[in-house]
Amino acid sequence: MEQSKHPVSNIGPGGQRKRATWGAGSLAVAVGLAVVLIATDQPRLFRLILAVPLWGAGLGLLQAKGKT
Repeated sequence: MEQSKHPVSNIGPGGQRKRATWGAGSLAVAVGLAVVLIATDQPRLFRLILAVPLWGAGLGLLQAKGKT
């Protein structure tokens, strides 16, 4: 089977925009939460909660870039 030189996207521009917005919003939440946790001198273990919005940010931005 021959592979195409051009990747095939399965979402349109609206879907890309939605995923990019989700990714950027999640990244903003993660940064804001990190600032709050550091400013209030919370234990480092509490910073593990940042994994959730950072995961959402990475997923959204990579899906928008890859058009998947």
